[in-house]
Amino acid sequence: MKIYVDNQSTRVYIVIVDFKSTTNGGEKVTNSKLLNLEIRKSGLSRVEVAKKLGLSLVSLGKKINNKVEFKASEIYKLIFLLDIGDEQTFNIFFADVVDLQ
Repeated sequence: MKIYVDNQSTRVYIVIVDFKSTTNGGEKVTNSKLLNLEIRKSGLSRVEVAKKLGLSLVSLGKKINNKVEFKASEIYKLIFLLDIGDEQTFNIFFADVVDLQ
């Protein structure tokens, strides 16, 4: 579990991922369609997003397309870079992986 606190607002994110279900070739972690939509809405190109995450364009593409998992720190950066709301964050990155009950 990772806890991130945004010191410039009142947001606190607790990131919990069931690694068993994501590392055994099981479920897809990232909703690629929604993430691509958020990137387009932001007005940034994939090249710009990759640069801000410290990734190559190829690496970003692999992560968006579920070939390689996003690190928690990359998800955190994307939340603020793309100004993704709380509900959309879970829809993109955690909806099929985290049991919130």
